Amino acid sequence: SMDNSPIHDQAAYDPETRTLRSEDVGLNSLLAFDAEVLSWIAAELGDDAAAAAHAETAARTRAKIGAELWDDSRGIFANRLWSGEFVRSLGPTSFYPLICGAASPEQAQRLLAHLDDPATFGGDFVIPGTTRDDPAAKDNSYWRGRIWPPLNWMVWHGLRWNGFEAEAVKLAEDSLRLFRAAWDERRLCPENFNAETGEPMDQPDTEGFYSWGALMPAL
Repeated sequence: SMDNSPIHDQAAYDPETRTLRSEDVGLNSLLAFDAEVLSWIAAELGDDAAAAAHAETAARTRAKIGAELWDDSRGIFANRLWSGEFVRSLGPTSFYPLICGAASPEQAQRLLAHLDDPATFGGDFVIPGTTRDDPAAKDNSYWRGRIWPPLNWMVWHGLRWNGFEAEAVKLAEDSLRLFRAAWDERRLCPENFNAETGEPMDQPDTEGFYSWGALMPAL
């Protein structure tokens, strides 16, 4: 749920719809991929009508993501407020359109640049949950700045899905290096990590042994 992520800071709650007043990149990308997978399952079961309906939902959602959630000025996908303004803060969910095939080849190439950019998602320890140039990154609290194994896992799948094997290998190697720094000496399987130092146990609200920590070596 990315509870306190700054990508939600600008989005007010709408009591009528019971949602935030924004369109979320990560959520919509996962919904598009869910619909595609459902179409595969329906086809395997011989339900052609359901397969076609789910495939159409996936295609329609992909097209809307590619057209409406792409911020060309920054060269990245971003959450968008109902007012039409793009949300300033970004998270690794900006790469989730790679998972569902919503990114055009040109968009995908521009996304890759952010993985190496030390001002956004690059650096010695990756992938920060908040871009490094975001004031919220200094909070180093939960989803504000820290590195989370599930986010690395999802971005890795998106890279591979689009044929970016070298970038996927680098992310896997960087993830393993970060994990082993905690595992080899202290046998920690961390919930999350400090994005500046790589330290997992510098906050009171983090766990030293957590199930999804194992996603880092699993890459």
